[in-house]
Amino acid sequence: MEVNKILRQVREQRQFSIAQVADRTGISAGRLEDFEAGSREPSYNQLTALAGVYGVAPYIFASKTLPNLEPNLPDFRQERPRPAAPSPRGMHRIWAVENASEYTKQLMDALGFKPEQLTRSKPEPTIDFARKLRAEFEEWLQPRFDGFQFAGASEQKFLAAFRLYFEFQGNLVNINDAPTADYTGFYADPEVGIPSIFVNRKIYSKKAQLFTLLHEYCHYIIGAEGISDPFVSRNSTEAVCNRFAAEFLAPKDQFIDLVEHLPKDRFQSTDRLIKAVSNRALLSMHATGIRLVETGYLSQSALNSWLANVFKNPRVEKDDEPEVAGGHVHAKRLGELGYLPTFLSAAAIKARIIDRHDVVVGLGLADSIQDAAFDLAQRRFDRAAN
Repeated sequence: MEVNKILRQVREQRQFSIAQVADRTGISAGRLEDFEAGSREPSYNQLTALAGVYGVAPYIFASKTLPNLEPNLPDFRQERPRPAAPSPRGMHRIWAVENASEYTKQLMDALGFKPEQLTRSKPEPTIDFARKLRAEFEEWLQPRFDGFQFAGASEQKFLAAFRLYFEFQGNLVNINDAPTADYTGFYADPEVGIPSIFVNRKIYSKKAQLFTLLHEYCHYIIGAEGISDPFVSRNSTEAVCNRFAAEFLAPKDQFIDLVEHLPKDRFQSTDRLIKAVSNRALLSMHATGIRLVETGYLSQSALNSWLANVFKNPRVEKDDEPEVAGGHVHAKRLGELGYLPTFLSAAAIKARIIDRHDVVVGLGLADSIQDAAFDLAQRRFDRAAN
């Protein structure tokens, strides 16, 4: 099969536009069109760049047949979920998480690492399980919380604690940047890897990130791989996962008690009510508004009007995040990559299964901060085990 036909069909299978590929590779749109038309031959370096964008090996373009590419994760933002069409940058984040998942599973197998199972109740996407899980999580967390020495606001500490709880049981959480138009988060379970959750760090507030983590955790429970935006709920799966996340983070009886004890002046406007409740709960303002509608304190029309203002002014639901100090670069990187792969990398180096360069290549953890990241992951895993 001619190179030009494979180039075009691979791009179309990935659902990338010429403009997106041009932006990602630095190759002009006109030249890419020439490549696909067969009027110009790409150089080796250009083929290598295109292979990187498409997530394939360069030799694919010399194949006699079209490669059989894995379908994209389903898009649960649609009423009927179908394969998603993220941008090249969004797809590369998905592939990076899947690679980290496979890397982590390889280390688990090589080390004979057996994760602990902390969740005692039967995992199912019900309100009852959300309450039981919250109780079991709190029971595990209470005697360990101070020793973890998490930094940040209460919602940041809660998020860090729950992701550690999840990763300690042999799973992966990656919190990093991705185009916000592509997804708020996703859940993936590669055949040769481990269950993995991604939370988009660029979205809204820290509380919205926390809600997304629990929403994707529900996807994990029901085994529904796919990309999501919890605040764009158009199908039953997303509705179930939203109810689960809301009940875990703000149990209905506690939520009602919180609202009932608010000063009466907080009920004078939708904005004041939502902000007052969100400030006292672990829910983002958007999730708080939904919860207020569910509990009868707010009408759907009032919430819709408030949301229209949010979309006009996104800063309403966005934290002002301080720059991370240079001395905490390792902690930031650990937060991006996850506790489990970092902990296992240190153990594998000590056992002489891999070396430091393997960690740079396999995990993307720079040699200069490996020791600090290994130490922090080790201390938190040790604390989680006690």
